[in-house]
Amino acid sequence: PLHTTTYNILVTDENGCPATAEIQVRVDKDRKIFIPNAFSPNADGSNDRFMIYAKEGQVSNISTFQVFNRWGGKIFEVRDVIPNDPSYGWDGTMKGKTVNPSVFIYYAEIEFIDGEKVLFKGDITVTE
Repeated sequence: PLHTTTYNILVTDENGCPATAEIQVRVDKDRKIFIPNAFSPNADGSNDRFMIYAKEGQVSNISTFQVFNRWGGKIFEVRDVIPNDPSYGWDGTMKGKTVNPSVFIYYAEIEFIDGEKVLFKGDITVTE
């Protein structure tokens, strides 16, 4: 089940004697999401994109993923994408030019396979 659910069962044996049982299946809602707090878009092949990572099979959609500068200007946005895919990550550029090392703000609305949408927000440091 996608939510904690209690199951009840009633059985009757060949002599007509009934028996019941109940079991509750608890669903762990620990969301396995990782959003880094720093990255280095220096084209060295390591940690070059800021992206959302999720445990396989937990996320159905990243509805919105946005990055803003310290003045509130939107510098990156993707909608309706999947996690763990670098092609949907921010490459550290603004208007085609690499940004200077600084702190930026991100906002992400993530929809999980159970239909719940959760807002994640925080900051990302761009390093050299």
